[in-house]
Amino acid sequence: MVKSELHADIDPQLLGEMRLAFAAISHRDSPVLRTEIIQDEELSDRFGQGITVVTELHQPGKSFKLRGAYNFFKSLTYAQLDKEVVTVSAGNHAQGVALCSKLFEVKSHIFMPNNTPIHKKARVTELGGEFIEIHSEGSEFDESLKSAQSYSEEHGAAFSSPFDDIKVIAGQATLGTEIYQDVPNIGAVFCPVGGMGLMAGISAAIKDKDPTIKIIGVEPEGAPSLQYAREQGRPVPLQGAFSTFVDGAAVREVGKLPFELTNHLVDDVISVSDRDLREVTTELWGIDKSWSWLVRTELAGALAIAGLRRYKPLDLEDKFAVCLITGGNLSQERFDEEVRVQ
Repeated sequence: MVKSELHADIDPQLLGEMRLAFAAISHRDSPVLRTEIIQDEELSDRFGQGITVVTELHQPGKSFKLRGAYNFFKSLTYAQLDKEVVTVSAGNHAQGVALCSKLFEVKSHIFMPNNTPIHKKARVTELGGEFIEIHSEGSEFDESLKSAQSYSEEHGAAFSSPFDDIKVIAGQATLGTEIYQDVPNIGAVFCPVGGMGLMAGISAAIKDKDPTIKIIGVEPEGAPSLQYAREQGRPVPLQGAFSTFVDGAAVREVGKLPFELTNHLVDDVISVSDRDLREVTTELWGIDKSWSWLVRTELAGALAIAGLRRYKPLDLEDKFAVCLITGGNLSQERFDEEVRVQ
């Protein structure tokens, strides 16, 4: 694969952190597995365009979030490891932190919104065991965030943001590096957007290798926080109506650091409806049982493919569009009651 002679404007500190993160996550002791690549012939035929699906559902915790959490824990000093860690999450980052807490034998306090699905809390407890304590605080993510930050300051504990931290961003960037290494001839990458940690890592990793590759962010219509930030020129909390239906991507305000570092690297941002996401999720859950375990995605994990369906025009000639399926923490009960489209 030939690297473009063009060069993207990427923060030098972030580049350095990305290289350290890739070395840490590629090490034999790392719990992070290399991402799964699927050449999707059905989608390719439907769009008349080469489509590659990248899935993180096979990771411990069933999402990409383990990458950022593990890189964060690896960066802690011995003094910090002797103390507690505090984080906030709607589910997936919490699972990454829980697994790392047990791995590093560090007590972590995990703040989660009151509307976090019960099965996600149960999975966090299962992964972290005695090393984690869950605090249910706030009606949505941003309220939980304030409580977690206050607790961290009060107790002098290291705070692990799920997206507004350079170590976490660098950890997520390892997914972008693996995509570039494993998928030939990329024309565009469709990436889910929540707090923007993954978006930042993917755009920096991909644009560092080839600035001509398009990076397209996809958000829920009920929580278009990155689009609003781009309109305002900086991260600003969404005002008015706000939906937490897509719990894995529902934040009122994207992270200040990922926005500052990588907003200029993102070519476009679009939003998709809850109906679009329900349709895609239903379709993916129903794919041939021989590999259905790879695509039983949650709603936030379906954002990229839903965005591909809505994006116009998609004319990449002979190049591939890459869609990221980023998380699979959706219970059968919620799928049947709230998501499935008959």
